[in-house]
Amino acid sequence: MMDVVARREKMITVGAWEITVREPTVNELLGMLKQMVDGDAQPDPFGDHVLDGISFRELELFTGLTIESLGRHTLGELDEIGKACMEFNPFFFGWKDRIVRMARSMPSATLNPAPSI
Repeated sequence: MMDVVARREKMITVGAWEITVREPTVNELLGMLKQMVDGDAQPDPFGDHVLDGISFRELELFTGLTIESLGRHTLGELDEIGKACMEFNPFFFGWKDRIVRMARSMPSATLNPAPSI
């Protein structure tokens, strides 16, 4: 039987809070991205843009905190949490940047092809 290796995690302290920042699996990341692309996850104009470079949805995945618990933090605390998540998960954020750059360079017809008649 194979030993299961624990997921990479680190504890950070933000104000009076102890928060675990973790590295999600590829399946968890793909699931989140697929929900966003397929429209299963409703766009959140506030949570998707409250911080530079990381959304509430990503904060949930990287910390296990819920949207409700994120709402109890100040913007400064959320910024610290977001920066810790980005520093701890550079592979994901590099991948995300490449995907965004690629999507922006593609004609919109390629992203949403017209139905054939």
